[in-house]
Amino acid sequence: MTSGADLMDPYLLEIPRQAEYLTTARLFAGAIARQYAGDSAVDDVKLAVTEAATALLGAGGDGESITFKVTRSGEGIRFAITCVDISSVTEAEKDPEGTLRGLDLARAVFPSLEVIQPSPTGQTQLTATISFELAIR
Repeated sequence: MTSGADLMDPYLLEIPRQAEYLTTARLFAGAIARQYAGDSAVDDVKLAVTEAATALLGAGGDGESITFKVTRSGEGIRFAITCVDISSVTEAEKDPEGTLRGLDLARAVFPSLEVIQPSPTGQTQLTATISFELAIR
């Protein structure tokens, strides 16, 4: 059993912004979830990571990679999934909360899930970060 004190900050994974690399991200997130939160958290974390990365893949723009960062956050760990230089999100791509579509299941499992979309800087560049927290066992 690993305690939260053993978490080395941060764990990082950067993948090309292509659908065929989502499996790598799922395995990365699942391994961390298993180590720090137990087997029961693995499927939920994989689901949230898949939805977040898929939402960022579908957002358009020229961003070349998606970064996954896991850090210590209070009594838990925080997953942050970021893609730089996505297109401005169109109304059709927004959910009722005005953020990226496709995160309904992840939001149901992780109420702490948030989408951070700063205003575009310069032309149509936008950075989106989707993050959620997982309690350490």
